[in-house]
Amino acid sequence: MSLIDLFTKGGPLMYVLVLFSIMTVAIIIEKLLELNKASKLDKDFGSELNAMINMAEMKEYFSTNTIKSPLGRVIRKGFYLLDMGIDESKEGMEASASFEIHNLERHLGLLSTLSAVSPLVGFLGTVTGMVKVFQKIQTNTAGVDISLLAGGIWEALLTTVGGLIVGIIALMFYNSLVTKTETMTKQMEETSNDFLQKAKREMKRSTV
Repeated sequence: MSLIDLFTKGGPLMYVLVLFSIMTVAIIIEKLLELNKASKLDKDFGSELNAMINMAEMKEYFSTNTIKSPLGRVIRKGFYLLDMGIDESKEGMEASASFEIHNLERHLGLLSTLSAVSPLVGFLGTVTGMVKVFQKIQTNTAGVDISLLAGGIWEALLTTVGGLIVGIIALMFYNSLVTKTETMTKQMEETSNDFLQKAKREMKRSTV
């Protein structure tokens, strides 16, 4: 029996699961590409930031380069607020980091929802399929046909299998993507703190 035959025997809710699977794959591919690109840009920016000796070099860097790195945009925000004070710079970076993290987490909530709802849709398909099986048994005055009963049950269980497959894949990638996002968030925090410490040292030297 082919996959197409199994799909058609699973009932109408299999179409819903196909839609969920397409959405799941699309989100996974999008987020993997987006996070991998952002992670590489952050790593490159971090190396360039470490190579800068003072704030003058940093000013030249931000004025002559287009900042594509999420981490770079956070540090740039803090740099341009230094004239207002360290506290204002820190608050600006926190606001910028919140915005960048929100963008990085975009669609992860939907992926989490798909991981939870897909098995439930599959279970719903199984329940409705079992209802149809027992309706047929009730109307069959000749008695219970074991082959009819067995065939109806395994066909009803197909949606549960489909829902579990989609849900498991969505959950695995959701956890992986969340971990990757949290790692990038931690890097933003550490680099922002390092930047503020460097700025404080330079301010102290300039006032001596």
